[in-house]
Amino acid sequence: KHLKKVDLCGHATIAAAHALWETKRVRAGRPVAFQTLTAGVLTARQLPDGFIQIELEASALTPATTALAGRCESVQAELCALLRALGLSSPRPRGEGEAMVGPAHCADLLLLLSQDEFEQLADVPDFAAIAALTSVLGLRGVVPTVEGDGCVRGKRTHRSRLHLALAEAGAVPSLDFTSRFFAPAIGVTEDPVTGSAHALLVCFWRARKGLPLGARLLGYQASARGGLVRVCETDGIVQVEGEATTVIRAELLA
Repeated sequence: KHLKKVDLCGHATIAAAHALWETKRVRAGRPVAFQTLTAGVLTARQLPDGFIQIELEASALTPATTALAGRCESVQAELCALLRALGLSSPRPRGEGEAMVGPAHCADLLLLLSQDEFEQLADVPDFAAIAALTSVLGLRGVVPTVEGDGCVRGKRTHRSRLHLALAEAGAVPSLDFTSRFFAPAIGVTEDPVTGSAHALLVCFWRARKGLPLGARLLGYQASARGGLVRVCETDGIVQVEGEATTVIRAELLA
């Protein structure tokens, strides 16, 4: 169970909007505005291709060696310990720009991995160790990421329904990056899809690829459920576009 209320849950907002449209409580195509506790009004919009769009603040990124300085004796040693807990057998120290922290209010750690390293990530990592290490470092979660398709060699398949539907139609564009998200210290072992993490990821990958503001990137979160997320960073704003599928219906009688 979740141990801490999060400031904002992007994929839950997208799912809530999807439910309102599907049950006809809101007319199809009409934007849905949600009043949040900390992020003001968050508006969800239906897009013609099946994605649902919300807008989040762009995330400032700080090198982990700077952001985590003073919280431990050796930042690199703690990063290697985290990578071992994630499943890497012999992690190397992260180079410049390969370990970043942001945003300030929730502090997620983004770790850039190679294709081989991403494939070493365990299906079930050492969540107790990850929780202990992130708590000591003052982090909410850990976001390992790799350029391109992290599932290309088949260890973790593409399982989202939209991805499968697009693949059957031959319409899936190439992925710009793949990621996973772990926050066991707040009760989230592995999140299926994380909108707030993608607000961080688009800022990282746009800068790393040397792309201009306004460039659209496509990411895949390689959880057991899986999910495509399309992102675009403009002036201080990130458009996050995700998918939603109804998996259960129930009626509360009392």
